Amino acid sequence: MRARPYAFLRIGPRWVNMCMVTDIEDHGDELRIFVATDMARLAGTDSPEAIDVARRFSVKDEEDIARVKQWLLLNDED
Repeated sequence: MRARPYAFLRIGPRWVNMCMVTDIEDHGDELRIFVATDMARLAGTDSPEAIDVARRFSVKDEEDIARVKQWLLLNDED
């Protein structure tokens, strides 16, 4: 078993380090992903869609939502 998960997942126009994700809210047709400050700076740099000051971004594409949910199921350690 891994001591620390470390995986980059392509979500829309950006690569997200999933070990830097602090919370995910499911709003049905949209996921709100909250990230740590370091990840927000990294993903907001030279990206067509910068992350806002609240360190979150929304995922609305159905394929991206399915990809995030699949990653969460595969990496569930509880």
